[in-house]
Amino acid sequence: MKKSIYSLFIAAIVSLTAVCAQAAEAASEAVVLKVTGSPVATVGGQQSAIKVGDKLAQGTVITTSDTSEVELRAFSGSTTTIKPSTTAELSKLSLTTDGGAVTKQSAVIDLKVGNVVSKLDPSKKAINDYSIRTPKGVAAARGTVYVVTVSPSGVVTLKVTAGAVIFNTPSGQVTVLPGQQVTVQSDGSVGPVEASQAAEEGSTSETKDNNSDTNVIDPTIASPSSQT
Repeated sequence: MKKSIYSLFIAAIVSLTAVCAQAAEAASEAVVLKVTGSPVATVGGQQSAIKVGDKLAQGTVITTSDTSEVELRAFSGSTTTIKPSTTAELSKLSLTTDGGAVTKQSAVIDLKVGNVVSKLDPSKKAINDYSIRTPKGVAAARGTVYVVTVSPSGVVTLKVTAGAVIFNTPSGQVTVLPGQQVTVQSDGSVGPVEASQAAEEGSTSETKDNNSDTNVIDPTIASPSSQT
């Protein structure tokens, strides 16, 4: 009897291990695609210059001056541009796989102050799990182009160019569609969803090269493995 119970226990452990192996989430890294000026990465209190091709781990804080900028790939099919005068942390970077296939790719960018432009491949909506976290809420998307700005005074503005973004604020959930924007004041009050200014839509365009100050990643460098 004891032998039989022991055998059942071992079988249960083996089955549980097999299930866990089938669907596993692991930390990933963001790849730096383009650098303008001299942005800085801070990890564990240690600062270093950011270079094209660098792989940035979860927990890295990126700081740009008024003349620097960083474009990175948090996961396959995504582009995140950390604009000038911005501080943002790569709070979460992970890939979930099942049987060797990627079933979920996640990234959370914690925007402290400044401006971040995000572009997500809509063909990967089923596995994309991407969000920009701000002091006034989280802007989540799956296949979208959008801009999030946090002013020094704490005012947050979300503008959407393509797709749709769900903005979860302390006051409730707001859906922002293409050509729309919403602003959350420093006191937490959420303004109406309204048409975004045409002049601001240009902020989603790619950063122009700044002669020798701008570096572009070699397209042969492999990308890391591979809400609306």
